Amino acid sequence: MICLLPLSFRLNRWSPLLLTACCVLENSAAQNAPALAATPATLSLWTDPEFSKRFIGSFGFNGVIEPTITETERAVRLQVEDLMKAQKLAEAIGTIQKALTKDTPGLDFLLGNLYFQAGQLEAAEICFRNALGKFSNFRDAAKNLGYTQARLNKHPLAIKSLGKAIGLGVSDPITYGVFASALLQNKQPAAAETAFRLALMFEPENPSWKLGMLQTFVDQAKYVEVVSVLNELIQANPDKTEYLAMQAKIYLQMERNMAAAENFEILARAGKASPEDLNTLAKIYLKEGRPGLAQTAFDRAMIAQPNALPGDLLGNAEMLFNQNGQSEAKRYLAKVKSKLADKFEKADQERALKLSAKIASAEGATEDQIALLEEAVALNPTDGYSLIGLAKHYMESTETLDKAAAKLEMAAKINPDFEADALLMLAQIDIKKNKHQDALPRLKRSYEIKKRDNVQAYIQQIERYVRKSAGK
Repeated sequence: MICLLPLSFRLNRWSPLLLTACCVLENSAAQNAPALAATPATLSLWTDPEFSKRFIGSFGFNGVIEPTITETERAVRLQVEDLMKAQKLAEAIGTIQKALTKDTPGLDFLLGNLYFQAGQLEAAEICFRNALGKFSNFRDAAKNLGYTQARLNKHPLAIKSLGKAIGLGVSDPITYGVFASALLQNKQPAAAETAFRLALMFEPENPSWKLGMLQTFVDQAKYVEVVSVLNELIQANPDKTEYLAMQAKIYLQMERNMAAAENFEILARAGKASPEDLNTLAKIYLKEGRPGLAQTAFDRAMIAQPNALPGDLLGNAEMLFNQNGQSEAKRYLAKVKSKLADKFEKADQERALKLSAKIASAEGATEDQIALLEEAVALNPTDGYSLIGLAKHYMESTETLDKAAAKLEMAAKINPDFEADALLMLAQIDIKKNKHQDALPRLKRSYEIKKRDNVQAYIQQIERYVRKSAGK
């Protein structure tokens, strides 16, 4: 599943102990932080008077969901605040560790936050668990434990922890958003949709929550809702062309091909369409019976992808030909050969020759077709397709039947995939030469290799003719 969920959460600066700020928003900073090192952003908060007041007394006011702060704990917290102001994170952690007892859930909680700032997520998880072990309804510890587990990709555990925090009264967009993301990663898109809706209730214009809900719709195949959300995102962020590309792919899922084409065209005109987008646009036009527009899109894709493989471009030319775009295939193939002929492998050369022969046949240029097929056989004597194609031409005249038979004998001997057809055509040559008796073994062998009703009927017809000719 492609993730449509580049969640970069916007957090309230005053979330308890700022864990959320380094939990989800500052993803890269926290992940890349060296051991026991806080980021400049988190360190600057320790000098803020309002934060200091909140840090010293951030819990203890509700005995149901917050443990009481003892005077000893308050003194430790003051020491930690001074150490953090001096950017001495390791010493702050050591100070808390020395003061831990079975009755200090608040210090376990604080230690978990500092470990998180140091990038030690596993240690932070243990501390939050310890805090909850000492005070089971510690709401902030349950919430921060859930954030940490989400960062550790422990989604089932994060769901459990955040669910508990919500049950204890947590109600903010970040918690709902992280909870929704964990549900989504745990393949519970319906529940995730509900959680993202709650996050959007607080922050209706937050694109992260919209993208998250968008992914839930995709996972539930709610394509109408996906298009609606993407319309909002496109209108709010006209410069973010990736939303147009997403919407185009959803239109394809809905079989609204021309709506998808319109989005891809907007991207192409803006110079933002990828080679994949342009190739998809070409295929849409082919499906809609517009080979001219398809060729234009394939041309753009070729320009946008200078390192494209010859085989891929030849495949595009074949698609044009097969969808009644013979002239477009001819022009596109000429461009492919002009650009990449020096990079053609032997298989690419064969493929280009066969396609050119088909185009010549469609144009009625029989002599050109024969010359191209002969060139293909010279390049690869085991090319059954070209041998059969040449034989068909030579069978049109009684003067070249032996030439046709030689090609067919070769095809039957060296390429098992074409043996049944080659034997059938050899039998037809025998019949043209009035050698019906010789034709029968070839027909029977052809039928043995590939069971076909028309061949069986043909055998019966020739057998009756042979019997009648023999007077039986």
